[in-house]
This record gives sequence, C-alpha cells and structure tokens, in this order.
Amino acid sequence: MEVNKKVSEAIRWSEYAAQYPEDQYNVLVAKDMMQAASALQKLTFTRVELDVRVDEAGTPVGCDVRKERDGKYSLSKVGALKVAEAANISIVNSRTTLPRACERCRDLAKAIGESSACGGCDARYNVAYSVTIRVPDITGGFKLVTASKEYDYCLEKTRPGADKVKGPMTYRDEITEGKAFMRALCDVLGLQWTYSLEEIAKPFVVARSTLNLENPSVQRLADRKLLSELGRLVERRG
Repeated sequence: MEVNKKVSEAIRWSEYAAQYPEDQYNVLVAKDMMQAASALQKLTFTRVELDVRVDEAGTPVGCDVRKERDGKYSLSKVGALKVAEAANISIVNSRTTLPRACERCRDLAKAIGESSACGGCDARYNVAYSVTIRVPDITGGFKLVTASKEYDYCLEKTRPGADKVKGPMTYRDEITEGKAFMRALCDVLGLQWTYSLEEIAKPFVVARSTLNLENPSVQRLADRKLLSELGRLVERRG
C-alpha cells in the first residue's frame, strides 16, 4: 500500500515537472507539500515574472532583483514579496534586534559592572533584523517561520577591497530587512540565495495547495459547512 502511494505521488509530481521544465522555469514548492498533497487537495501554480532588466554594467534598473558582491543576483524585498504573495505567505512581524558586537559589549559591561559610552565605535553602523512570516500548512492552517540577518560594518571593513569602502552601506536597514525576509522564504520554498542573470530571468512558478472541490468528499463537507452557516444566519435574523 505504501509503495503504491509513493508511486502515485511520483507520477503526479512528474506530471507537474513536465508542465514546468527546470530549463524554462524556477519552480518553488514548499518542503512539506510534496509529501502531503492528497486527493482532498489540489495544487495550483502561479507564475511570477520579475523585472530583471540591467544596464551595460549589469546593474539592475528595476526594483525586483539585486546584484551581489560575487556578480550573481538575488531577489530584493520587492521581488521576494511578489513570490510570497503567490504562495499566500505574508510578513507577520519585522523588527530590529541588537547586533552581535553590541551584545558582546553589553555582556562585558554587565560582567565588569561598568557601562561604556555607546556609539563611539564602528559597530554603531551595524544593523540586525528579525522577520517572521506566516506560511500556509498542509492542514489548512498557518505556521510561523522566523529568520534573521545582520549587516556588520566592522566585518565589511576587513574584506578584500575594503579600502574602496567609503563608509557604511546606504539603505542598510532596508537591505538587511529584505535579506532576513529572503532567508525565511529560502527555508520555506527552497529559493536559492543567488542566481545567475540567466537563471533569475526565468519565470518563477509557485505552488499553492487548496481544497479539491471536485472531490465528492470535499463537496459534501463544503455543503455541510454552508448549510450550517445559513442555519446560524437564519437564527440570528429570527
């Protein structure tokens, strides 16, 4: 019985793969969805196309993608929100957190019983964000996933080519928050952190699980629910 179930699942997923071949699409499916979809559920796919236009230097001219230090491209917060919307994922909470360098300084001050003046070192430019997203689960409810990211200016100054760094990164708050959001999406949907320009230019296809209303069992449950709601409405009006 278990073998037959696995075979049927493999056939079903191979059909989806045939619709969206990897050389033409970036297919995103939540980790637990591939094992959990049953006859009571069906998968719908939403196509998301990002603005991946670049200038002669390869710098994005739109807002959907960013060029990383290694020359590859990643989704910006704007692009990530488009993918998240297609997967019915939303941001529940986004907040700044204490950077690690500041945590160490605070812990040291507690240990020695002396507090030092804050804001006198380069760590004052550090930024850390924690982002929590709401993700649909296979039971029809939602689960929360949290990820964090930090921009460490002190570390940036030690990297190769640091002599060209004139100061802390512009828009570091927005970029750090977007990367924390991207980390959460990568964990849930299997997004890659970076892509080549050719890869990221392919349409993203996002799978979403919904009730299969063509299934007789689901139809009966839906009818029962509707009649129950109508009954309560009539009682209230009476």
